[in-house]
Amino acid sequence: MEIVQISDSTMPGVAAPSSATLSERLTPIKRRASIACRRCRRKRSKCLSNKNSPCKLCLEAGVPEECNFPSRGDPEDRSFRHPRQRADRWLKAGTFSAKAKPVPISSLYNVLTNSKPPKWEDEWSLLPDMHIIQESVSTFALHFFQLGFIHKDQFFLQIKQNPGSGSAFLLLTILSISAKINKKIQAACGLGQNTDKRFMRSAERLAIDELYRQPTLERCQAFLLLSILQQGDGKSDSSFINLGVATRMAVLMRLHREEAYEWVAPSSSSEEIIRAEAARRTFFQF
Repeated sequence: MEIVQISDSTMPGVAAPSSATLSERLTPIKRRASIACRRCRRKRSKCLSNKNSPCKLCLEAGVPEECNFPSRGDPEDRSFRHPRQRADRWLKAGTFSAKAKPVPISSLYNVLTNSKPPKWEDEWSLLPDMHIIQESVSTFALHFFQLGFIHKDQFFLQIKQNPGSGSAFLLLTILSISAKINKKIQAACGLGQNTDKRFMRSAERLAIDELYRQPTLERCQAFLLLSILQQGDGKSDSSFINLGVATRMAVLMRLHREEAYEWVAPSSSSEEIIRAEAARRTFFQF
């Protein structure tokens, strides 16, 4: 049986390989040497050689005598390396100053122990008249029902009967939120559209002192509302900090544990039941 060999040139639609293509295939590919010479290592260049001195770069540079291949494992193989000079360049450019000396721990302890946050002699002097507070509480309960952790009737009754028992910090945050949409509050305070910012600034001043006090439900709610106010005012960093403070106060009061509400029974008073539900709803906001 005769076997007929068919070349690529005789097949339809297949072009015969040119001589240039064949020469490219036969030309050996230049690969990087497994061991670079010292000059290429120093310049961090690609050393092209067949392990024979000199390499291509040294020949092109006209310094074949400098082409020297170290032996693998030579202890002087990395003697050419120098520490990075990037930091020195930054220092010369003036972008970085000399490394500051560490502050002694004793001095940090003194700063923390001797620091005394400012305290207000009368926090209630920052609040407006009672009818404005009542209007703000009604506005907050009506338009901000998503934050439904305040019982409007009981909350205002407590303030009216015993003003000192409430939290001026919480009332300032409620006033600031309500003043954004209630023009009656703006007109009564006589500050126009800046009324909400004034109450928010007062709440921020009180927050420094409130931070070091015993965690309470009202204090936790005030820090939560202050965080919402600051987020709307573009103070994202301060808002994140106050949100963290409110979260930690809620955890310290164990609002996230169901056993914290076991003391509530059907025989409990309405005030106790309402307060327990307010605490539960406060934790739901996080």
